[in-house]
Amino acid sequence: MSRKLSGYSEPRDAPANRRRESRKLAAGTGWMEPLDGTGREEFRLMDTSPSGFRACHRCRALSAGERVRFHHARAEGVAVSIWNRVMGDDVESGFLIVSGGK
Repeated sequence: MSRKLSGYSEPRDAPANRRRESRKLAAGTGWMEPLDGTGREEFRLMDTSPSGFRACHRCRALSAGERVRFHHARAEGVAVSIWNRVMGDDVESGFLIVSGGK
């Protein structure tokens, strides 16, 4: 059975989408740096919204609630990791921008 990466949809039994803002697909790379100073990590930008973004990275140590300094082509500032999903070697995270932005 083949799966389309770009055609993801929520399972039928998933709760209703509670997002208040629409998201736009995004491409490109950026970086994030946890405010605790553990080092800069590059990420691949997946989508953006007016107050956040979703990124794919390799930083397994990043935990929900952790603040990071970040930069990508559409915004820069400080964001908090809201959720993380480990998928093999990659980690997908949703971020809420708490200061900065564009």
